[in-house]
Amino acid sequence: MKIAVTANLFVNYPDARRVSEGDSESTILFVLESLRNLGFTARFFEGDLELVTKLREYSPSLVFNMCEGYIGAGRELLVPAVLEAMEIKQTGSNSIVTASTMDKYMAKVLAGIKTPVAVKITSESELDSTQYNFPLLVKPLWEGSSIGIDSRSCVSNLSELRSVVSRSISEYNQPALVEEYISGPDITVGILWGHALPVCFVRSSENIFSSELTAESDFGVYEKAPADISERVYDMGRQVYERLGLRGFVRVDFKLREDTGEIFFLEVNAFPQISPDRSYFAWAYDQLGLDYSEFISDVISPVLGAAA
Repeated sequence: MKIAVTANLFVNYPDARRVSEGDSESTILFVLESLRNLGFTARFFEGDLELVTKLREYSPSLVFNMCEGYIGAGRELLVPAVLEAMEIKQTGSNSIVTASTMDKYMAKVLAGIKTPVAVKITSESELDSTQYNFPLLVKPLWEGSSIGIDSRSCVSNLSELRSVVSRSISEYNQPALVEEYISGPDITVGILWGHALPVCFVRSSENIFSSELTAESDFGVYEKAPADISERVYDMGRQVYERLGLRGFVRVDFKLREDTGEIFFLEVNAFPQISPDRSYFAWAYDQLGLDYSEFISDVISPVLGAAA
């Protein structure tokens, strides 16, 4: 059986700000070798505008998709939509579900669980119509991998809010999400076909998971969460997965308010990084005492089983 592996190499990104969303050659090689060790014929394809022609020639039975896309608000939808049109089975969520995860505000609405109070701002003038309780966190609405989030993103007054919102809208050409800042550690959990993986704190000195931390993170930033928090995050993560209609492997991010113990849903990544050297998923399989190559088998098995 032939399986195509689709990804966007970080070296090919035209916008340097989005390089952290790309995959390395070592990650792609890991996936290819794992598939070949399972007895499949596997080949890598860049997830670009030439993909349709290349997939027609290769004619795979399944696509292992890792693409987060290069350009545009709907960049993550490109490959899922192509595969749907070509009627090729894929490991991840469909284009409609993927779209709901790209819009951070919409994902919060659809998840229907506790989340920081948030508003979507399309222009600086809209800031005058709302009362705010500071501090607040400002994020580009349609970005992943903490892109557009840095030490300036947490604001403590209206003047700072205006400045950061204006910068975010201008630089990223999209609305800004302004949400209540939750003081406490970031928490993440992976969901694989509805099953929750080990929950961890993602430690940072500023309690903000910035783009710089995303780019530099390795296993050292992950710290296993205690059992009581893990159980609550398991339940919330599975709710997000089910309510948004997600498939395959995803990562769901939360925030713990330290003074009250409340847990807040932040966002979900439908195509998270799976690097064998530094990703959350590699850390999670290590915590489970499993060889990380088993992750690839666990991803594709339900799709192949459904095709049987």
